[in-house]
Amino acid sequence: MLYSYTNKEQEIILQAFRGGNHVKLRDLPTSFNPQSVALAMREKTAINLTSAIKPMIISHGKGNVFHKFEWKPEEFDVCKAALSFRKKHSKQRKITI
Repeated sequence: MLYSYTNKEQEIILQAFRGGNHVKLRDLPTSFNPQSVALAMREKTAINLTSAIKPMIISHGKGNVFHKFEWKPEEFDVCKAALSFRKKHSKQRKITI
């Protein structure tokens, strides 16, 4: 009987130490015996498939999920307002001098 992929455990260990990996070091077994890595990966897969996903509902504000929208007017000409403030301020300084 031929194995379909005999280096799978070695590849999993190498992937754990590469950058951009998808295998975590904590998922690897503490002692390395034949087929221990494959068994650990099967157990991890079984846990992930059987665990229930808990829905996350984040409550904001007064017990509501969303805030009530408030429109606040905003100056679109902030640059123009800053220039006009500078002009007024410089005119006042000239008058005082």
